[in-house]
Amino acid sequence: MKLQKFTAILFALMFMAFINVAAFAQTKGAELESEPKITSGFPFLDRPSPLIGAWELTIDLKKQGNGFKGLYTFTGDGIMLADEPGGAFETTGHGNWTRISLNTANYTFLAYLGSPNGAHTATIKVVGSLIVGSDQKTWEGPGKLTVTAPNGTVIFQDEGTFKGKRIVVESLN
Repeated sequence: MKLQKFTAILFALMFMAFINVAAFAQTKGAELESEPKITSGFPFLDRPSPLIGAWELTIDLKKQGNGFKGLYTFTGDGIMLADEPGGAFETTGHGNWTRISLNTANYTFLAYLGSPNGAHTATIKVVGSLIVGSDQKTWEGPGKLTVTAPNGTVIFQDEGTFKGKRIVVESLN
């Protein structure tokens, strides 16, 4: 008889615990749904940047001249890639960008120059800021290019205006 009472009490306790857990889970779920969404405090950061995507560049530099071409890609997580017609031993530029306001951003990337035997001969660093046009198909801003030797000695510096034009998807028709 004691075993039957013990089993009944144990079953009742387990049943009450199960009900409490289920009720707690439902209450917690309701609380999570009703809690206000946490935002950045800056409304522009809550929307995707108009900069995200791939861009064809025209770069006008003071020393090197006008019309220099390039390609930039800005990802949604703050990474950027950069390419331009360079030497056979130049890497793709890798860097980061950060949003300053709805249509402005700063960026920095590095690319390496090498030699036929694989030795690192120089580092290219590009730093810039930009403003995306109201059409969201163009951007423009100042930039600075610095080339340094592996020991840190500056080999070359130039600055100028960088202009981007969005690469658009075209239809085959």
